[in-house]
Amino acid sequence: MDLCKAYMDEVLQLGEVGAIGNVNELTLNLPSVYKDKLTAHKGLTGIKKGDIIISTTGTYGHVGVYISTPSAGKVNVFNQN
Repeated sequence: MDLCKAYMDEVLQLGEVGAIGNVNELTLNLPSVYKDKLTAHKGLTGIKKGDIIISTTGTYGHVGVYISTPSAGKVNVFNQN
């Protein structure tokens, strides 16, 4: 989550995000000032390089910065655990 927060602040220039918790809590804990600047996509339709990908499956979820789609059903992301 730290990588995503730094990316939102330094690259997307949305400002410092602050405490959020786990990725699967992002939509609950992200202040509305940020939510208003984000667009949710189901699947990969409309996604572009540099978009943040969020998966809420699993215990904590996962987040990454989208790079490319090398083949159907797969994505390349820059991420941190």
